[in-house]
Amino acid sequence: MFMLTKKALKRSLMAIALPAMLCFTVTACSDDDDDAPRMRTKEYAFTSTDSTANGKVTIKEKADSTIEIAITLNKSIKDTTYNFGVFKGEDVAVTTDTLLALPSVKSTGAGLESKATVNSISYDSAMKVKAFARISFVDGETEEAVATKKILDAAN
Repeated sequence: MFMLTKKALKRSLMAIALPAMLCFTVTACSDDDDDAPRMRTKEYAFTSTDSTANGKVTIKEKADSTIEIAITLNKSIKDTTYNFGVFKGEDVAVTTDTLLALPSVKSTGAGLESKATVNSISYDSAMKVKAFARISFVDGETEEAVATKKILDAAN
């Protein structure tokens, strides 16, 4: 009969138990969680009307069935207040049908971002709307467009 010493028995058990525990640990920490919802994001890059700045419009689906719209601009004129909006239609010159007025932002001379959460429309429904985003500022009496970009269904 084969007899193991106490030390040899411990080593044999460790040799069996350690790989089994590692296998269980690796499996338990898997990142493949199929139950987690996959949130969708759509980005639209743009260049300013004078080609000195660029930015993007981001539409992001959130877990609570709302969408977040963010408009960013990488350069701005210091101490100027910029207006951000999303308008219905494809003609970027017509700004009478406002879908969303995002918060205005006063520039420090660096990049800018304005964002808003919309809970009245789903991501899928939003993607079917013909719209455009617009960044502008008031220069004296006139509102000057800094950038416009067709988004959602109008971008197709």
